[in-house]
Amino acid sequence: MGKVTNNFPKKTYFCLINLYAMKITIVSGARPNFMKIAPITRAIKAAQEAGKKISYRLIYTGRQDDTSLDASLFSDLDMKRPDGYLGVTGHDHSEVAAAIMLAFEKELNNHPAQVVLVVDDLTATMSCSIVAKKRGLKVAHLIAGTRSFDMNMPREVNRTIVDAISDYLFTAGMVANRNLNQEGMIPEYIHYVGNILIDTVRYNRHRLLQPVWFSTIGLEKRGYLLLTLNRHDLLTKKHVLKSLIQTLIEKSEGMPIIAPLHPYVQKAIKSLDIPASNLHILPPQSYLHFGYLINHAKGIVTDSGNIAEEATFLDVPCITLPVEKDMTDLQAAVDQALELDYRELLLCGCTGGRLDHTASNLVLLEWIADHGGRALLVDADNEVRLLDSGVLRLTNRPCYHYLSLVPLDRRVTGVTLRGLKYPLTDAVLTRGDTLSVSNEPLGDEVEICLSAGRALL
Repeated sequence: MGKVTNNFPKKTYFCLINLYAMKITIVSGARPNFMKIAPITRAIKAAQEAGKKISYRLIYTGRQDDTSLDASLFSDLDMKRPDGYLGVTGHDHSEVAAAIMLAFEKELNNHPAQVVLVVDDLTATMSCSIVAKKRGLKVAHLIAGTRSFDMNMPREVNRTIVDAISDYLFTAGMVANRNLNQEGMIPEYIHYVGNILIDTVRYNRHRLLQPVWFSTIGLEKRGYLLLTLNRHDLLTKKHVLKSLIQTLIEKSEGMPIIAPLHPYVQKAIKSLDIPASNLHILPPQSYLHFGYLINHAKGIVTDSGNIAEEATFLDVPCITLPVEKDMTDLQAAVDQALELDYRELLLCGCTGGRLDHTASNLVLLEWIADHGGRALLVDADNEVRLLDSGVLRLTNRPCYHYLSLVPLDRRVTGVTLRGLKYPLTDAVLTRGDTLSVSNEPLGDEVEICLSAGRALL
């Protein structure tokens, strides 16, 4: 869909939809979708200016008077307002899905399209993609391949259905590609285009605006924490919410906490009756004002994946608050690093706690290698790395008092250890073998060779 910039690494990709004489309907189901749609509309505009016969119609499934669509949103994003509104609201998934499908059928009857592009994993995303597919139209899914592997989550159901019926699967990272490949998607349908949300951050970074109240309450750049909460499943667990707010206030040590929150979130926090002079609860901010707050925060606490991605790109420390997740915090961090194309990882503070977590973290070194990375796990007293077939030389390391080689495969062959108190030459180690455990370096150079197999050093 024109030129889409991948952000990690910085390369350029071309999506494979034919741009000639094409009519595209782009669907947004919520305010955050527009941040991902904006770069696409600019790419289409550039294609039009270059003489390509392409047009698009932007549809919002909600109401025209939706209060989340603040007056400045579309000018902030440098894009036009929606061409049409389906006017559907509600909280019951089935009722909303049915209403959107009926309204979207009428929309396509009145304004035919060849391609329907949907974003993320909302009920609107699923509903409109089903309607388009049943009408024989091409379906394009932006941010495809995201998985929590929890089918009790409505969004997981939505995204799984949409990916299964899409003709163009635009992914943000290699983990998403892997998920789609494992589910048997046609490889030619999968296009790794990068994180389009970061295109919006890049485009607007020089346009960010300091809120007028910023100096009034005495804020300084890098001198405040930013808090955002939105997910209903967190807000309904009052004991969790109270513990979160109390901990944040305690750990902030008086640093201002800026919390731009929707009214229902404000009500939930105020009902906890936690006194704190440094907690500033504010109404939602415009896109450019909020972007400024992200860019200049000392740190961020959020339950929004989009904000976490923006914070990562802007190099602002961020704690993300999923209520439940299907992996350890370390693997979640590793997953994100690999998606951002980092391949050399240093894992710190991953031992010494729960034994099950420590064991999992050690095995994670092998998982990282299987996914194209290399990692060194360190704590105050130890370093652990995965050795594959090959030669490793350690020099000028007098700090090593002991060195152990722990086989991971059933057979590790051609094991040669030099420069150690207990040398080996072309030995075979089997899983569970302790022959190479608790060795000692003799000098400043150690050489370890493996012909085949994997082991932890």
